[in-house]
Amino acid sequence: MQDDTGYPDEGWPKSEAARWYAAQGWRVVPLHTPYRGATDWHCSCQFGAACRDMGKHPRTMNGVKAATADAEVVAGWWEVWPDANIGIATGRPFAFVVDEDVPGALAAAWGTAMAERDAAGRLGMQSTPNGTHYLFDASDDFGSSTGGRGRSLGPGIDTRGDGGYIVVAPSETPSGRYVWRSSPIGPWPVLPEPMREALRPKAVSRLGESYNYPGVVSVDEGRLDRWVRSAVAASAGELAGSREGTRNHTLNEVAFRLGTIGAHGVLGREYALGELYKSWHELGKDDHELMKTFESGWNAGLRAPREPWPPFEPDANVGFTWTGGLVQLGVPRSATAAWPALDWPEFLARDMTKADWLPGELFERGQQVALVGAGKAGKSLLAFELAHAIATGRPYLGAVSRPPADVAYVDFENGARDIQQRALAFGFSADELARLHYFSFPALPPLDTRAGGAALMQLVQSVGDGGAGAVILDTVSRMIEGNENDSDTWLALYRHSLLPLKANGIASVRLDHFGKDTERGARGSSAKTQDVDHVFELSKHDGGSLTLKRTHSRTGLGRDVWHLVRHGEQTEDGWLPGRTRHVVSDVAFRPAAWLARAEFMRMLDGDDGLPRSSGRRAIAGWLRERGHRISDTEASEIAKARQTGTDE
Repeated sequence: MQDDTGYPDEGWPKSEAARWYAAQGWRVVPLHTPYRGATDWHCSCQFGAACRDMGKHPRTMNGVKAATADAEVVAGWWEVWPDANIGIATGRPFAFVVDEDVPGALAAAWGTAMAERDAAGRLGMQSTPNGTHYLFDASDDFGSSTGGRGRSLGPGIDTRGDGGYIVVAPSETPSGRYVWRSSPIGPWPVLPEPMREALRPKAVSRLGESYNYPGVVSVDEGRLDRWVRSAVAASAGELAGSREGTRNHTLNEVAFRLGTIGAHGVLGREYALGELYKSWHELGKDDHELMKTFESGWNAGLRAPREPWPPFEPDANVGFTWTGGLVQLGVPRSATAAWPALDWPEFLARDMTKADWLPGELFERGQQVALVGAGKAGKSLLAFELAHAIATGRPYLGAVSRPPADVAYVDFENGARDIQQRALAFGFSADELARLHYFSFPALPPLDTRAGGAALMQLVQSVGDGGAGAVILDTVSRMIEGNENDSDTWLALYRHSLLPLKANGIASVRLDHFGKDTERGARGSSAKTQDVDHVFELSKHDGGSLTLKRTHSRTGLGRDVWHLVRHGEQTEDGWLPGRTRHVVSDVAFRPAAWLARAEFMRMLDGDDGLPRSSGRRAIAGWLRERGHRISDTEASEIAKARQTGTDE
């Protein structure tokens, strides 16, 4: 129910104002925040002082398409970004907005029509830093336009309808505040007929067919989204490969092409600019030059919508797409087309014997895994090495190399020093970690809530060229707000966060601790493991020996037990760089003496070690100089094993 009293003004906290707008049924989206620095203003976006739209563009990856009236999602956004400015999606159910950017422009161009509007009754107006927002009935929507370009109401006058948004009180930009001059709740007068006529699309003929532009065509939103992402990635790649002396021209061209796509409302300026920025930054070019050239090309593209549209033949059947953890339905032409049953002859003839393994062959792409172990067993260490293997595609745990994938590692367990020490101990270089996107204590809402699921999906989709192929959650019990012993908590985690990942073919590994009774696996409700494809338990023994045992499996493919040895060399200053790794052992458990011998031989084979032809005395002396106790008999056995090649 709409509340017509006490609407937001400059005294309201932005989080409270956002919730109030959502309570009216209006779709809300968080915007970036401007900050006053010592000498100038900065935007909270990646462009900082170079941003040309401070405090007025969405924080969400999909721009205004992410706008929602869902109270839980909105509350989650402002819990993450409490200072975010507020945007409201225009069109139904809110209002069609005429934005007067130049004071007096409406009176000069539409004086008589506006007089009719003023006499029509209730008026909705908001003062902006540069002018005024006028609210009209949104039953007949005319889309959005920019003053003086194409179908518009004239210079200095913009319109905002379906697919657009406006900034609302108590938001603030470097130019000033947004303030309601009257209640933002309607009903509003209908846009005067002369103004409606100016905004109506004109019928045009193309290839012998008459239609109104822009048209509404039913297409598979998932397919269209993939096409748009590919177009952006290709444009960013073209810019990255441009030669010195042609880069500004290339930037203008690709920005123009992306603008022609953005004109159809399927590509946001922020996302396009952000992807091109990555390539521009790698070229070492100036951010201000980027903004100037991008804006020129992008705005020109907006005035020349891409034709034909859609960019491919519409599918016969419109399917489903995942947005923010919620299923959005298309418009299927028939129930059979929307929910096709299995074609038994074709289905039974498929070869499903080949698994699509990720590196290490612990699980396949798109599967969900729980990794459980006691405290200090080294779950995070193993998961970090696994994430590196997935990101590089390198052989891991005795398995062959696999195609790499971007990884999003969400860590609520380890501090910055721990993360750095582990990366150095493994010897991972910055280049090797380029596709491992690490988020240390990110400001995410709880993942067992709708807002948390939406935020996690946004984070996952933001990395790499097309989003992450795998997600590591370390440790999952720290990412929920519900009771750990309540099955509803884990069902909500699956519904809001993990199901959308699985539906999009994104693998996930969630780390968890044993309960008091290790025989019963992870602590908390048994519902934890009901929705995963595999459950692995990590046990630590003396001398660095580990057992990784699969206790549950949905498919049964792959190994059930790995016997591992964790190698590493520690000094008073910490773990030596590049000496840590996990290797597969051929037996379940090695006594400490055997493990010490294996470690001695590994050290002897190091860069500062001894030749394999070295004898007993040389080996014993070398190890004793480094503080290791070893008998002559043990030194003799090591020398013989190294000389004969029987040290494996």
